[in-house]
Amino acid sequence: MTSRRARALVGLLLAAALGLFTATVAVPAAPAQADAGFHLCFPVDSDGPIVTEWYCVDIPVWWCEAPCGLFTIDPHEEIVIPVDLRREYLTDIAAGLNQIGVATLERDPARAQRALDAAQASFLAAARILGDNPVSIEQVGLADLRANRIVPLTDSWLEAAGTDVGNGIWWMQRAAASPSPQPWIRNGMQAFTSAYQHLATRR
Repeated sequence: MTSRRARALVGLLLAAALGLFTATVAVPAAPAQADAGFHLCFPVDSDGPIVTEWYCVDIPVWWCEAPCGLFTIDPHEEIVIPVDLRREYLTDIAAGLNQIGVATLERDPARAQRALDAAQASFLAAARILGDNPVSIEQVGLADLRANRIVPLTDSWLEAAGTDVGNGIWWMQRAAASPSPQPWIRNGMQAFTSAYQHLATRR
């Protein structure tokens, strides 16, 4: 079996696995040349250590070294918010990271800019939902959709991606509250882009 066919089989198995469980899964379209095999999941709701709802998104990358897996970043709000608002802001963060991946792989500058604009809008939407509610990254790891648990990992690239996501949220919260948001937006986009680079390269 060729490596391309093997990766395709892994993708089909992952898709089948996702369909078997109660996770909410979104897989936005990626450029045709991308190997869309890297999935990032956010735990939306939980009962103790058991995750009762996931939101998973495809992160477009050129190539995903096996095992691609289902990785997770777990943000926690200092002030607990209703689950529908948590779902909404995590969906926005996931959509923004997806669009950064689309922009990174897009050869057409105009289309790449549109993807970056969409990413920025998604991150700002998440920040407006959170307001000034501080967010920290509780843990990173693998999303075990069969056991509905997070398997913690200490890989430096995944921890760095989690730190960047947390920083990006903070910058965008400052932007949403500022009459002069551009410097904050620029720093936020840099942080989220750095998160994407860690995820895409595993470095």
